[in-house]
Amino acid sequence: MSENESLLIRLAALEQRLSHVEKILQQATQRKKEPVHSDLQEPNLTLYLQGEPLLVFQKNGKILHKGKPIGRDTEIVEALRSFLLAQGHIKNPKTPVN
Repeated sequence: MSENESLLIRLAALEQRLSHVEKILQQATQRKKEPVHSDLQEPNLTLYLQGEPLLVFQKNGKILHKGKPIGRDTEIVEALRSFLLAQGHIKNPKTPVN
């Protein structure tokens, strides 16, 4: 096998690898990112955590945590703290509110 043929084979192998990497990158960029909050056109503001609604601020003033109404301010603070922790906005939460 000549040197040119050897180079052509190596070039073909590199092209296949590049094509494979391009496909992987394309798939990675096409993945749907998880929304942090709901669509601005909706009347309620929803904060999501791992694809599930964590907090819902309804237009009528009610606040839901994991689908259940919140009755105390401390529940709101704890829910927001868990959301901010999971999103990486805070690293070391302060002691729980009593």
